[in-house]
Amino acid sequence: MVPGIFARTYAAKSAAAVCAQARSDGFAALQFNLSCVGLPTTPERVPDGVAETIAGAAKSAGIELAALSGTYNMIHPDRALRARGARHGSRGGDALHRLPRRRGHVAIAP
Repeated sequence: MVPGIFARTYAAKSAAAVCAQARSDGFAALQFNLSCVGLPTTPERVPDGVAETIAGAAKSAGIELAALSGTYNMIHPDRALRARGARHGSRGGDALHRLPRRRGHVAIAP
């Protein structure tokens, strides 16, 4: 088992700072959230270079990227909001393919 932490635990707003802080706190893995680089958790679009920046920061800090978080409320009563979350969450999945790990994480919020 590899000890890891959720990236949003840290207030830092750069991939390098989040990864360095997690490593400094003794963690070897991180579930990354795009909000840690100034994007929404499920953005409409992941700008070019963001995934590569995250991967480079993790490698430099010696952190394994265990997953990319894509949390949205899958049971929200407003169908349009549910559809938006699903659509934008899949775009975060596009960034996942540019990261060293291929796992995504979707949480259902009641």
